[in-house]
Amino acid sequence: MYRLEDIYQERYQVSLIGNQERIKEVGTKIWLQEQQELYTCPECGGEICLHDAECFDCGLKINPKKN
Repeated sequence: MYRLEDIYQERYQVSLIGNQERIKEVGTKIWLQEQQELYTCPECGGEICLHDAECFDCGLKINPKKN
């Protein structure tokens, strides 16, 4: 698990363990709302791909974790 955690933190600035801790803290519903807000394209409202840091709809290159 820790190897995957390290890879996701390095490549995508995402902590899988941190996500689990946040879910325990606020609950699944609120965490999902937070993720939806984080990964919604500010240009078109489309979905931003975590792995490509790009909006699926308009192609905007954006990494929500770096902004």
